[in-house]
Amino acid sequence: MIRCVVEQSIIFADRKYERVRRVLERHGVEVPEKAKILPEGQLRIRFEKSDPRRGAVASELKRLDLEPTEFYVPAFEPLELEQAELVRLQVAGFCGEEFETWAKRLKLPPGTRVMDKRAMGKVDVARTYAWKEIVISERVRENLETEGLTGWRAEPVLHRNPQRDTFPAMYELLATNELPPLAAETELHRESHEDPEDDLLYGTTAIFERGPLCYRRSELTRLADVNRTHEVFLEVTVGHPYFIFSQRARQALVRHRVRGDFTWEPVVILE
Repeated sequence: MIRCVVEQSIIFADRKYERVRRVLERHGVEVPEKAKILPEGQLRIRFEKSDPRRGAVASELKRLDLEPTEFYVPAFEPLELEQAELVRLQVAGFCGEEFETWAKRLKLPPGTRVMDKRAMGKVDVARTYAWKEIVISERVRENLETEGLTGWRAEPVLHRNPQRDTFPAMYELLATNELPPLAAETELHRESHEDPEDDLLYGTTAIFERGPLCYRRSELTRLADVNRTHEVFLEVTVGHPYFIFSQRARQALVRHRVRGDFTWEPVVILE
């Protein structure tokens, strides 16, 4: 059964290390050696969502002016991923600034897909700083096509300097099939900015998931190999649907050894 754990990220000044260590040890949380702590005094610890220590640790750290930031992370066994009918693609690796930034800089029409292709390096899948823009290599496009996968299209991406475009073709991957709304069992969270004026300037904050994505089988009447969620996640400025792949599509990318910094997360289908 896919679980959801909470990761607390604590950022602290070097002089506060001992106080942070004492707080965590009081609650039975193992603390790595100081030398192994992430740069800039960052420490990440994980709790089950129902673990009462999570709130106690957060309260004590807050008294030290160290309020941890919480992230929700899925926890599952490899077999659960292999057996999942649907999986979410999460791309962590970046390939530079979003298309719109380059289009404005180069005085190209709005909506032009353009980037510095050098930033892609040797990977096959990456995303721009816009988050929603997933760039794939020609190799991936060919794999999707030859495997007969459905629900996608690939739009060519230009190089910022056409005269020096000696790079292999690159594309933005788009999902043409939209899934129905998530089942009510999916734990979603909405936030607003503390200052209402920020909502007017930047738009209201969109959805954040706090657990695995869930669908009811009876509502999945139209499925493709590549799909997008009905919901738009994250803040408006970077908001985007999530990519949901079929197991067949995931296995195809695994089999072809597609390169990149990305992970897969099982999607729950409720009977």
